Amino acid sequence: MASQRTQASPVDQFSAPISRYPKTRVAYDLPPTIKSLQAGWQATFQSSSIIAALFTVIESILLFFFSNIPAERLNPDSAGGQALLVFTYLAFFFSLSATFSSLLLTDELGEVQVRAAQRASWLGPPEDLVIHEDPSKLLTHYGVRKSWRPVMWHWFLMLLLGYLCVVGQLLVYVWMMAPKAVAIAMSCVASICLLPLLSILPFP
Repeated sequence: MASQRTQASPVDQFSAPISRYPKTRVAYDLPPTIKSLQAGWQATFQSSSIIAALFTVIESILLFFFSNIPAERLNPDSAGGQALLVFTYLAFFFSLSATFSSLLLTDELGEVQVRAAQRASWLGPPEDLVIHEDPSKLLTHYGVRKSWRPVMWHWFLMLLLGYLCVVGQLLVYVWMMAPKAVAIAMSCVASICLLPLLSILPFP
């Protein structure tokens, strides 16, 4: 009886192609602290995107409204009229930029779970892991790109400047169109509305 010889298949002579996609540990779960940071930032960015989008729509309506005020009531060549248009345009562009930035940041944080599961090495058992970092930098250890911090500061600056421009715009309009007593009262109200901004100052 002739002996049977096993011959290797031509396909087996070539090594398996290396996948260009990283391995994903589908059962991986983020540590509770990282989950809390991720959820908090995502809620903030999602809320701000809605608010900034509303500001953008409101400013486009106000721009149409201010442009159609008769010249005898609001002279567009006066200092007040020009200041009103400048505040309106600035608030529109700042709010539009804040909307786009918040959407980018929301998408970036939404990929943290997958990127952390695709890491080539573990960071250690979550219960034993201690990282001495600023809370905003902790997420970079779990897959968030380092560019998210500049984008975050850009989002915050655009949102803040847009808010200030809206307040300035309304004050200019009130001082130009309303009686002096009403303008003074609204200025006091605007000052109260700006008080929460003191919380961002580096006070102990």
